[in-house]
Amino acid sequence: MSHERHGLSSNANGYVFLQLAVSGTMRVELPDRQIEIRDGEIALFDAGRPLRMSADRIHLMTVRLTPAFIEAAAPCAGDPHGTVIEAAQASLLADVTVALMRHAHAIPVAAGAGAVRAFGELLAIALQAPAAASNGDVPGGKKLARARALVEAKLTAKHLSPTMIAAESGLSRSTLYELFKPLGGVSHYVQARRADRLRMLLSQPGEVRSIAELAFEAGFASDSHASRAFRDLFGVSPGRFRRDHFAVAAQADLRAATASMTAIRPT
Repeated sequence: MSHERHGLSSNANGYVFLQLAVSGTMRVELPDRQIEIRDGEIALFDAGRPLRMSADRIHLMTVRLTPAFIEAAAPCAGDPHGTVIEAAQASLLADVTVALMRHAHAIPVAAGAGAVRAFGELLAIALQAPAAASNGDVPGGKKLARARALVEAKLTAKHLSPTMIAAESGLSRSTLYELFKPLGGVSHYVQARRADRLRMLLSQPGEVRSIAELAFEAGFASDSHASRAFRDLFGVSPGRFRRDHFAVAAQADLRAATASMTAIRPT
């Protein structure tokens, strides 16, 4: 039996899905490439970005994570969207994921933080292999890793440009362009990282600053540039993303409050 769908969930913008293929095969078409996830492999997908999925007799276990959790666990892993962790490297994380999902109800509340911390540590270990493959174990990988690290460090600098990145990374412009070609080009990569930074700012609870202010903080020269880059990456405008994100959060708060009221309702 085959199943196909577009995207993940309209109610999950702002999250990253960790998907473990317990059995079966899933094919995912991203805007820039196609990937396949097989038995025992783990993939990470940004719920707010476009993708097309198809599967044959797939049994998936899905964990919803915040980008901040992944960043804290593996700060050098880069953009997690479309990352595939092969079965050999994913085995320990996969085993713990299955165990946690099957026995979560039996974990004492006091031990919950420890379980989350352990999960994060195993995720960091599992992500080391894909990061090494994309950064240091391929021709030019270390140079690309150095340039990407510079982009992250200077992302909010308005003067960030290919010329500056090349000079501060110790690379020629032609080498820099060649390294970033698989990522859509230098300028595209910078704008995508800024759009992702804006997405994280928009997702912060209690954040009330205007989109123009947040776009400036993310490194964009104007809110119009931010809106265009954001829409290209996530398929919606920053304003629509913010409305949808906080509408979902408000619904979750309402469900939690209703559950609490039900729990203490006198009988």
